[in-house]
Amino acid sequence: MPEIPVEIRKLRHELSEEHERVASLTSQLATNSHVVAAFEQSLANMTNRLAHLTATSERKDHELSELRRTIDRLRQSGADAGLVSPSCDNGPQQQQHGGSLSRQMSVDSAASDVSCSEDEGSSTVDGSRKKKHKGPKR
Repeated sequence: MPEIPVEIRKLRHELSEEHERVASLTSQLATNSHVVAAFEQSLANMTNRLAHLTATSERKDHELSELRRTIDRLRQSGADAGLVSPSCDNGPQQQQHGGSLSRQMSVDSAASDVSCSEDEGSSTVDGSRKKKHKGPKR
């Protein structure tokens, strides 16, 4: 019967190992549940932010549409009044000076000297034609 005490010790040792294993798994489960809770909170925050950005985007799209309609109405009013050329809808506006239209130069872009009236040719202050340079010769 000396085998029974050995068997009991062996079973107690296995039981102790399984208790440690259960404690380790319980700790991992608690850690994982905290990670999941943090992820859910982050996801909720991102969802709220996305909803806010979507609403802002829709509002800005509406404002942009309103501005475009206003610009179109102003262009049409200017064209009807003879203040701007109706053939140059997408370029910068022109002002009337002494019966002829002259270009109002923009300082906002490098391409401000390019306009839809460029096809007709550009004039200098003294009325002579400017030559178009195509770049350096090779």
